[in-house]
Amino acid sequence: MLGAKVTAKATYCGHTLQAETDCDSLGQWTGRCIVKGPHFQGTVTLYTSFRAPTAALDAALTAARRSVDEARNGA
Repeated sequence: MLGAKVTAKATYCGHTLQAETDCDSLGQWTGRCIVKGPHFQGTVTLYTSFRAPTAALDAALTAARRSVDEARNGA
């Protein structure tokens, strides 16, 4: 599985979220999400590893949605 990559794309409050995760040499999945939209643009990176790609993607998308919410609310 080393080098495997899984991606997911979603929209949230007018923002495009492009999440991706890859498998490291230990079989752990880490992820990041590129966010493009009117309130927040940037990359959200996870520093925690997960055992499954779906868990890493879900965590990356959740963190990205939280960043959009914080930007929208001026936090």
